[in-house]
Amino acid sequence: MPALPSIDPVTRFFKSQGLQPEVAYFGKSDFVVGWRVRLSSFEVVYRCENTMLTVCSFIANQGDNGAGGAVSQFIVLVHQIECNIKQLNSVRGCFVESFADPEISRDRRRLASILLAKGAAWQKIDGESWLVYPLGSKGARS
Repeated sequence: MPALPSIDPVTRFFKSQGLQPEVAYFGKSDFVVGWRVRLSSFEVVYRCENTMLTVCSFIANQGDNGAGGAVSQFIVLVHQIECNIKQLNSVRGCFVESFADPEISRDRRRLASILLAKGAAWQKIDGESWLVYPLGSKGARS
């Protein structure tokens, strides 16, 4: 994904909520991965492709509520997106272990377990395991 063609519905939604999405690059390269948005307890890198929101990275911030607060806030954010952006069918993420930071891996596992309990399912996409959470009446549970 070399460039972001235009601002997608999720980025517009974040801006309408007073957040400041920034273009996110792969490492220190010029390769655009998507958008980065920072909230009080986490930051997420995402991109919107047709009817799917892809979460490229989820990192909890260290704070008073710790990772539990970040996971809870992310789930709330997904539900806000679900209520406000009707053209999205699902949110997906590929959960990669972070050997350099075991806390990040623990936070991601916790997020995955909560999403699974709320109706997400593992799917093979292009040979990789992705956690796919359906939005709206497409199977999501609150």
